[in-house]
Amino acid sequence: MGGVAEAVMKAAFGNGFGFNFDKGLEMDDIFGYNYATFVVETAEDLENALLLGEITADKKFAYRDEEVSFDKLLDIYEQKLESVYSCNIAQQGTDVRNISFNAEKRVSPGNKNRKAQGSHSRLPRHKL
Repeated sequence: MGGVAEAVMKAAFGNGFGFNFDKGLEMDDIFGYNYATFVVETAEDLENALLLGEITADKKFAYRDEEVSFDKLLDIYEQKLESVYSCNIAQQGTDVRNISFNAEKRVSPGNKNRKAQGSHSRLPRHKL
């Protein structure tokens, strides 16, 4: 996997949206490696830019007559390394206890004007 398809997929996973790739794109435009390429989200027409497609709320990735659901693609992506880097951890369903603390008195560290101890205290001091 690679190219702009990877960038679009990761952005979609992080934000929970789908994407329709422009029908005029070729597979190499989507999956080919174009180093130092920027993927920009904008409502404006950009000069010297290739339109990749549009963001959708339907949680599907589509290209021409093909589509795959967001959940199916995310599951495939996460399961690839699940045995090595577990990210699908079963939840216990227990409530998280809220703990708070208010200090009645603030204590500061010792005397800040005390001379430093050790060999570095013998170094000449310079004003900056």
